[in-house]
Amino acid sequence: WPMIYKEIDERYPDSKFILTVRKDSEIWWRSMTNHAKRMGPTAERKIIYGYAWPLGRKKVHVGRYEAHIAEVQSHFQDRPGKLLTICWETGSGWQDITDFLELPPVAPGTELPAINVAIGQTISYNKWVRNTTKTVLISTLGFDPFMYRNFEA
Repeated sequence: WPMIYKEIDERYPDSKFILTVRKDSEIWWRSMTNHAKRMGPTAERKIIYGYAWPLGRKKVHVGRYEAHIAEVQSHFQDRPGKLLTICWETGSGWQDITDFLELPPVAPGTELPAINVAIGQTISYNKWVRNTTKTVLISTLGFDPFMYRNFEA
């Protein structure tokens, strides 16, 4: 979704968007590199950041992350009520979401359904092999995943 939010916005003009961010870029970078260490290189990262493997390329990845946030916020800046930017680490919660979506409030004390999937996870060698193979095939074959976009369906 981060790559096609403009097309979705154009196709569905009454839609609303929620942009989740991290408290700061350093926290995002640590999370992303920890995920990469568990999952291996991915074609998705190559498409988004230009590299399937982030380690050793912090400046590029953090720059793209920060640019993406700025691009999304700029895209919606003249349309109040279309974008909610939230950060769980700074206290965003149900009330932000329900207010933004104009929904009834959630019962007091109801926690967000959140799981830190990184806790207790180890390196997945099967995923490493699958992700590396997929990345190599896509890079070798020159596959462009966006050539199949069709929002008229």
